[in-house]
Amino acid sequence: MKKCLLNEEKILLKSENKIIKFNYDHYIEACKIIADDIRKNFDLEHGNIELIGMARGGLPMLVTLSHLLGIRQISMIQTQMSNSDNCHDYGKFRYMSDNIDDSKKKCILLEDIIYKGTTTDGVIDILKERKKEILGVYSLIIDRGFNNIDIKNNDIDIKYVYEIVEDDWVYFYWETDIRNI
Repeated sequence: MKKCLLNEEKILLKSENKIIKFNYDHYIEACKIIADDIRKNFDLEHGNIELIGMARGGLPMLVTLSHLLGIRQISMIQTQMSNSDNCHDYGKFRYMSDNIDDSKKKCILLEDIIYKGTTTDGVIDILKERKKEILGVYSLIIDRGFNNIDIKNNDIDIKYVYEIVEDDWVYFYWETDIRNI
């Protein structure tokens, strides 16, 4: 199930010339909304839940949510689709590395943006192979076109804060100086 955590008026990030500047205000608002949803829906004190950030883009979110939720031990998984920063330059999904804690059986997966769901689907496969119970996926942004895509692992809830129109390019403030774009 795909679910937006914002109301309909605030959900769409508007672009200029197909460019979105994702600034600190967007980011921290999204992280706080996600943290509230995680607190409301999961037993963080007794649930033995691991937060897993998808490298590269999910790592800032992973650190911020770790602080907001009081979870000190965090994990990451790195995969790759291409050697380019162009969102339309799709390659083949490849697993690279991770530091996943095999002693924890439940996890929440964090991602910065979901365009087609290929990376998300691949990481879910890896986590399921490791016998992880994936409680949900949280993303800062999804491409509106993703709402029409049915990924193989559609049994996992995907929650997000913002949407973009198909083919918009997002510049995150932690990647570049968005003042110069």
